[in-house]
Amino acid sequence: MSNLVAYTIVQRNDKHYYISTINRESSAELAYGRMYAETMVWEWDNTLRKMGDLIGQGEACCDSLHTHLDFVRRMHRDGTLEEPEEVEQIPLDDFL
Repeated sequence: MSNLVAYTIVQRNDKHYYISTINRESSAELAYGRMYAETMVWEWDNTLRKMGDLIGQGEACCDSLHTHLDFVRRMHRDGTLEEPEEVEQIPLDDFL
């Protein structure tokens, strides 16, 4: 059983990506039946409105958008899901 939490279509230059997060039951032995948020990223054909290749996957706690928003940010900013070599420092003043 699963239910949609969020989906986003990101455009970067001439490419599009479909990012989807669902809550689903775990099939892992130690967490069997527990719910978690699974985020998947596909290439997206915006003309045909059809998913292409799966290019990334992640997870977080049930109902969490953390991984989803992180993937949206990375695809929009860099066009890749690769982690940057250096951690980006966000000034505290940006939150005040």
